[in-house]
Amino acid sequence: MRTADPQNIKSDFLSGLSDIEGVLANFATVALPKSNKNLIAEYSFLGASVLLEGFISDLFVAYINKKSGPFIGALTQKMTIESTDDYAKRAIPLSTVDIASHLTLEKIRKVLDPKGWNVTFAISADMKAKAGIWLDLPYKTHFTSMPNRQCALVEATKAMRNYLAHRSSASQQTMQTALHHGSLTAGFKRGTNQVHSVGSFLDSTPTGKTQARLVFYIDELKGMADQLCP
Repeated sequence: MRTADPQNIKSDFLSGLSDIEGVLANFATVALPKSNKNLIAEYSFLGASVLLEGFISDLFVAYINKKSGPFIGALTQKMTIESTDDYAKRAIPLSTVDIASHLTLEKIRKVLDPKGWNVTFAISADMKAKAGIWLDLPYKTHFTSMPNRQCALVEATKAMRNYLAHRSSASQQTMQTALHHGSLTAGFKRGTNQVHSVGSFLDSTPTGKTQARLVFYIDELKGMADQLCP
């Protein structure tokens, strides 16, 4: 994925979502057993969730690369100068920690993502908080002004993805809670009944809606792309 230009990152993200939509469209008219359809829905969701993680990670790196002042400031404020030399110790109050004013993409990644596993956040609140600290205007506002429904969708994405990966009772309960969050829009939110089959849940159409939850989910990701990279 290209990472120098935020608009290229957005374009690649939307292109990936379009590919997933194409796959779903190809299977829409094919007669398949319910179990097969459920698997297609789950794999499509997983593909979209991976794209979302990469999109957010690359945006952070690109935005910091555009304007690195706040990021550099946040890092240097947490650094200290130490010395075992008596003369140097007395000179410490006269010194300041300095980082090169322009950080390359490679250097930013070495700080944020040294193992190459993407810049990730445990919860959306942490993502918004880090954006407020690391990013300059107008970029940080794209994250800090994310509406509650999008934050809830990020949480639901993480929870469902973790459940599909682990299938543990703890991850299942976390998923159930995330999918019933008050801020989650009706097109993706579960009802009073718990979700027992993720694929069936994604492939089903909520009462009063005209499209399956998975289709709605992908549409919401497109809206998130516009929010984070106008």
